[in-house]
Amino acid sequence: EKLKPLANFILPGGSEAGAVVHVCRTTCRRVERSAVLFQEEYEKEIDPTQIAYLNRLSDYFFDLARYVNFLNGQEETIWKG
Repeated sequence: EKLKPLANFILPGGSEAGAVVHVCRTTCRRVERSAVLFQEEYEKEIDPTQIAYLNRLSDYFFDLARYVNFLNGQEETIWKG
């Protein structure tokens, strides 16, 4: 509720704590992608709720990083591609 809705892509970073949470987010995404690749390569079924959980967890880390930066007074850097 305290964060502005996103209208643009933002770059990870901000405060040190915010940047660390962004690293957690990217690590979580990497694990999610690895799990999907593992499934395909080894033809092993991974519970879809586990993959969904990893996806939601990385979304949580994204919002947490934004909130931590907000609490630290850090402006979000808009990506200009």
